Amino acid sequence: MKKANIFILIALFIFLLGSQVLKPLSGKIYAKQTLDPITGELKVQTHDPLSKFMWNFSKEITAKPISLEQIDHIVIDGPKINSGFPPGSFSSQLNIQNTGGNNFYCRKNNFLVDIDHEIKDRTLFIHADNSNMFGMNVNLENKTLKSISINGMAMRLFYEEADSSQRAFEILYANKKSQLTLEPIYYREEAQTIKNMNLSLSEESTFKFNNVIVKKIEAKLDNSMMDISEVERIDSLQADLKGLSHIRGTKKAKNNKAFVQVSGNLDYFNKHSEI
Repeated sequence: MKKANIFILIALFIFLLGSQVLKPLSGKIYAKQTLDPITGELKVQTHDPLSKFMWNFSKEITAKPISLEQIDHIVIDGPKINSGFPPGSFSSQLNIQNTGGNNFYCRKNNFLVDIDHEIKDRTLFIHADNSNMFGMNVNLENKTLKSISINGMAMRLFYEEADSSQRAFEILYANKKSQLTLEPIYYREEAQTIKNMNLSLSEESTFKFNNVIVKKIEAKLDNSMMDISEVERIDSLQADLKGLSHIRGTKKAKNNKAFVQVSGNLDYFNKHSEI
């Protein structure tokens, strides 16, 4: 065997070792989790043997999901002003999907945990603080929320739409310097498609689309910023701007034949239109 072939085989072995062994050794458990809508049981589909082994030694589930059957709005509040954490500094992730019943639950170290919350007038208020670093899950199998509001949070959003025309929520609000990034669900290999996104951003909040396909975006921005420069493809964007608001990536979207309509106070937007 030639030395060149030996080197190729060694390089291939190192690559496979890194992707299949060393990556799981980072301590993360790579798995998809869904709740059985009838029993409330958490079902787990692991992605590699080591993740399966680690999952089997995880702590048992002690908390119960919060029913969304009588809920129209979800409000997620970040740290309080006197907590020592400025708005937007608290980091978490929010998974929204049209499966697993109609419920809300939180995960920490891959098991369910209780979270400070209250329900008032068909609104679920989630109170996050600096001691809770978890992933939040919103399951909506046959229900559409009227709104989801995120206040003072830095969040990665994962949104998986069902094949039907049902939407998980009518509008998503980002307030109080929230920093949100919508990303593909990590176990997908192909580009993820989202049919509609209706957004309202205020109080110096930001919303970024990262490597997803979006059919239609409707947005209202008040002293905030939206970034579509890393979107895989966008078909239509309609946005209304107030104050020092801006949208990055509109030139790229137009070059890709997207319909882009921006209205409102465009002074700041026009000064930065090349960004």
